[in-house]
Amino acid sequence: MQIDDRLVKQNREQMRKKRQMPEEEETLTYAQRQRQLPLNKNKGAFPEETFGGINTMQSVFDRTAVFHTGEG
Repeated sequence: MQIDDRLVKQNREQMRKKRQMPEEEETLTYAQRQRQLPLNKNKGAFPEETFGGINTMQSVFDRTAVFHTGEG
């Protein structure tokens, strides 16, 4: 009988504590990220807009050839 009374009393105390004030959980939040301007102001990797591509210059053999066939 004493065990039952003690359990009932403990349950009542727990319920009373729960009703009094809900405990706030401690949570961490992220700081707001500030926007920064990019350091690189260039639009692309190559400075010229009319860049034809890599290896567009004639080779040494084509530049110094005696006869040109008219290609390119």
